[in-house]
Amino acid sequence: MNNLATVLITITLLTGGTETVNFDVPIHEQAVSSEVQAQYEIAQSDINYLAKTLYGEARGVESKMEKAAVCWCVLNRVDSDEYDFKGIKTIEDAVTAPNQFMGYDKDNPLVDELVDIAGDVLIRWHMEKDGVMDVGRVLPIEYTHFYGDGDRNWFRKDWRSKDFWDWSISSPYEEDING
Repeated sequence: MNNLATVLITITLLTGGTETVNFDVPIHEQAVSSEVQAQYEIAQSDINYLAKTLYGEARGVESKMEKAAVCWCVLNRVDSDEYDFKGIKTIEDAVTAPNQFMGYDKDNPLVDELVDIAGDVLIRWHMEKDGVMDVGRVLPIEYTHFYGDGDRNWFRKDWRSKDFWDWSISSPYEEDING
């Protein structure tokens, strides 16, 4: 049985300034405190790289969950041990590597909605790395590839695969894209 705890996260942007965000996340019953303090340093450049990638890869996609999945796909490549991603250690590496994310362009605008999604996913990623369960990941870690048709993005484990992600993880976002 899981209960919800409010996690107060202070984000220290490497460019200066801080922002505090509250998340309600599931915890196990054994947890003594219902309030947890966590602090993460999230580089504004990482948020910008993801937001600019979203602009190029998903700006025509209506689903916030699918936009977040693009960010998770980038982060999955950063975390991957696959040979295809051996030189990718950072978000910048992932989005700027040749033949990786064709939608990334340094001149893409920073759109508020996409910046918010990128920041949200980065917080969840850091929480997951700290061992928090059920952070709201919308794409399993083994999904490192996708293609889009302008309306939807289709995620897969291998670039040649015809098996796509079925959106069976609960989403922290408002919509249910499976109907």
